[in-house]
Amino acid sequence: MILCNVTGCEKRADLYLSSIIINERQVRKIEKMIIARMNRMPIQYILNEAEFMGRRLAVRPGVFIPRPETEIL
Repeated sequence: MILCNVTGCEKRADLYLSSIIINERQVRKIEKMIIARMNRMPIQYILNEAEFMGRRLAVRPGVFIPRPETEIL
């Protein structure tokens, strides 16, 4: 997910079907995102988006992350 977010690929399958060239700026961004995840930051905050009811919503620290179980309410 982090790699697709940084490189712009849409699906994880894109990583296997194409060769992606990552520049230094992207490497630094990926490293920063991985460190944030290792520090237990939710992936939604790292990617600045969360999916809810088939829609992508912008999220950041201080904003509640939509939970999948609330989709059925």
